[in-house]
Amino acid sequence: FISPADFIKDQFLMNLAAVFVWLAGLIWVFKNKEVRFLGFTYFLVITLLIMGSGKSYYALGIYPALFAAGAVAWQQWVGRLKWLQFIFIAFIILINYAILPLALPVYEPKKLAAFYVEKKLTGKGLLKWEDQEEHSLPQDFADMLGWKELAAKTELFFNQLPDSVRSGTIIYCDNYGQAGALQFYSKDDNFKKRVISDNGSFLLWIPERLNFKNLILTARNIPAKEDEVFQHFEKITVIDSVTNIYSRQLGDKIIFFQQADKMADKLLNDHFKEMKKVFNR
Repeated sequence: FISPADFIKDQFLMNLAAVFVWLAGLIWVFKNKEVRFLGFTYFLVITLLIMGSGKSYYALGIYPALFAAGAVAWQQWVGRLKWLQFIFIAFIILINYAILPLALPVYEPKKLAAFYVEKKLTGKGLLKWEDQEEHSLPQDFADMLGWKELAAKTELFFNQLPDSVRSGTIIYCDNYGQAGALQFYSKDDNFKKRVISDNGSFLLWIPERLNFKNLILTARNIPAKEDEVFQHFEKITVIDSVTNIYSRQLGDKIIFFQQADKMADKLLNDHFKEMKKVFNR
């Protein structure tokens, strides 16, 4: 959850170098009846996103119109002082150059984390994640890491299993990010077709009937006792985990569940069947 104040602050930070352009555009559209609806649309979208706890960057799509309006506004306001446009351009370039490491991961993670410490950017909110804690990298950058490691380790373990075990093994991912990573980074079709998840649209790609004896789970934690299906295996082994300290996936585990009984098969298939009913009405 992001507070309304932080949401508004992020709108300025996202377009920091060109704030003076889109703000001018916002003023200009309200002064012109023909395009005034753009101003009302802007505030409507911002309000809906705040009420719906949307992410700050969801609003990016409404700014191109304000940038265009701002360009027209400044052209009208400065009149014949065309040399000012070069100052505006230079200002935008210089500001973007200064804040580039905040906007794009231009350095490797370790160097980028050191940069934030060197520039004393910790504790300023720029490194705060959804958990409201400060971390080494911005959440968007940390989200880019760890996926290859998770996919490589899971695929390696799967392919090291004996053929007789591998043929009866499915790979169940706790969320669509993990499932997408395993599907995207793997080049083994036999591995990819065994990757499933009931999170997001991956649910709809699960076969109508799963037959399995073993299950590889990628998840942050070992399932609790309340998650009954995982209690119907003879053996549970934590195989590996994501170890990239800069990744948001740090600690995601690869867990091997062996020798499922008939109840595990029934529970999991019934679970998927019930979830799919929502989309089949």
